[in-house]
Amino acid sequence: MNIELIDKAKAELSGLLDNYAVQICKAYVQNDDELTVSLSLKFSPGDAANSIELEVKINFVESKVKDSVKVLVNEKQIGLFQ
Repeated sequence: MNIELIDKAKAELSGLLDNYAVQICKAYVQNDDELTVSLSLKFSPGDAANSIELEVKINFVESKVKDSVKVLVNEKQIGLFQ
């Protein structure tokens, strides 16, 4: 692990933010002006000798779904639908 790897990680995180900037802005407005964007880094040993694998992730919800169903059921008529 060295400073160059950290610099690479910062660049990749920045790239993900750049790639999703429009969707993040839209999601912020659609989610009542509140949005959590999670960024993560994972470092693990690479397949080649002296290599480190870098995994960079972004996670956010583009739209909030709210749904509701209300049904009135007459217990005496339930058998008609089975």
